[in-house]
Amino acid sequence: MKPKKRPGNISQAELMMMTIADVIKQLVEAHEQGKDVNLNKLKTKTSAKYGLPAQPRLVDIIAAVPPQYRKILVPKLKAKPIRTASGVRNGSICT
Repeated sequence: MKPKKRPGNISQAELMMMTIADVIKQLVEAHEQGKDVNLNKLKTKTSAKYGLPAQPRLVDIIAAVPPQYRKILVPKLKAKPIRTASGVRNGSICT
């Protein structure tokens, strides 16, 4: 099955790769400037910029990180809230 073509003969797969590259570029720039980034907001905004109906998957972003930035970015991308056995996240208390 052929991927759908977008205006300008750009396929959905090509748009996704452009989106992933843009997300990584923005993450690298934020790291170099010492800024924190909301990854979900960044993915949403960048996907909309390229007209994608879905966001890139985290595994695809991690796979595309250039080797020189892997040590810096991959741990940040993999960080997720941790749940304890009781289901409480990040030390917050449920009442």
